Amino acid sequence: MTPPEKYRLDSRKGVGDCVESCMISYRSSRDDEYPLLILDGHVITGIDNLTMHNGSTKDSWLNCWFKLDAPIDPDEANELLLTLEAMKEEFGRDYAFVHKDNIPELIKRLNDFSQYPVYASPVSYDDDKRKWGTLCKSSAYAYQREYRFYSGLCNPHELKDYAFQVDGGLKDIILDNPSLSMENNGHTIFTLNR
Repeated sequence: MTPPEKYRLDSRKGVGDCVESCMISYRSSRDDEYPLLILDGHVITGIDNLTMHNGSTKDSWLNCWFKLDAPIDPDEANELLLTLEAMKEEFGRDYAFVHKDNIPELIKRLNDFSQYPVYASPVSYDDDKRKWGTLCKSSAYAYQREYRFYSGLCNPHELKDYAFQVDGGLKDIILDNPSLSMENNGHTIFTLNR
């Protein structure tokens, strides 16, 4: 699982998000515009890094997936195919697939072996940065249709992934590059191949 700071520092299109899981993120290493921070009428200087979260939201390690909902018509299927091609360009051509009915079992197995509780939820998208956090991102990322697993609390500057082994593995519920297709009245409206 990946700490949000790795996404904040990543400049690749679609992968990087300088405000991942927070509402404001300043990093001098990114050559960001210096923030104006005033406390009791005094301008605060010498800031190298600043992360501001909404309310009680904190950083968690993340594992991010694309939520594949069945298209309802051919136009939506075409839009979905274009989106998937964009995702492959941003994240690579290999993919894994978990059927939605297997998500509770996946979460159970992860929790059996993780030292921190593991949760999962679809991400919502909004232009109001006061809502941004672990489960809400900028509307600019809505095309990613993200479904996110998250675990533990990590430091806002954490760069080390959180890894753990699941005894017995997950190959029975996580499929590696499967061919997927959807049909409607005998007509194929969607096909996904590596």
